[in-house]
Amino acid sequence: MNIEERIAERFALDGEAMQRLRGFLDAVQAAPMNLTAWRGEALWERGVWDSLLLLPWLDGLGTRFLDIGSGAGFPGMVLAIARSRSHWTLLESRTRRAEFLQEIVGTLGLTEVQIVADRAEEWIWQEPELREGFDAVTIRAVAGPRASLELGLPYVRQGGRLLLPKGSDGLGEIQAEAEWISRLGGGLVQAADSIVTGPDGRPGQIVIVEKARQTPEVYPRTAKQLGS
Repeated sequence: MNIEERIAERFALDGEAMQRLRGFLDAVQAAPMNLTAWRGEALWERGVWDSLLLLPWLDGLGTRFLDIGSGAGFPGMVLAIARSRSHWTLLESRTRRAEFLQEIVGTLGLTEVQIVADRAEEWIWQEPELREGFDAVTIRAVAGPRASLELGLPYVRQGGRLLLPKGSDGLGEIQAEAEWISRLGGGLVQAADSIVTGPDGRPGQIVIVEKARQTPEVYPRTAKQLGS
């Protein structure tokens, strides 16, 4: 059984979802800009499988999700393909990458995916109805722990979740910010292992922050103030 077959079985993905994932990965590898160094099986493992490990933390929450700093589309585009009946917003500040993601949406017919070219700390002020408007928010490799928390938690509804794919010390990094999490309205913090191991041979972690209370409306602040 090859990695594609293992992914389809592990995450119960149908033929249409797998076909869309193949089309997406083909586009990532063919893109004129250098979106990722992953190729072949590594792209399926580090890009697709690792992204799909977030699915259990989305199930049962609702149908409205946001991926901040989508880049090449990991995890946002992968999750949107796997859960095509949910509405996904992929937020990417770099114009060329946002244009690439928009092309993917059109090519694959992803009618429930919206691409927004903007910065998370600015978009929420332009569209205030988005504050606490998402069931879950994902952020991967966008900023340090404090800044990521400040960017993500204001968008999460009370009872929703902020999902942070991190390295092997991810849980410790986030737990060290307990006071900051509380100030931003966050609650329980837990983690699950990812499939990808780091240079130290230890698996990465998916850190899950529950949204317990409303985030004060002063957050998120400007880019220079984030996490300070």
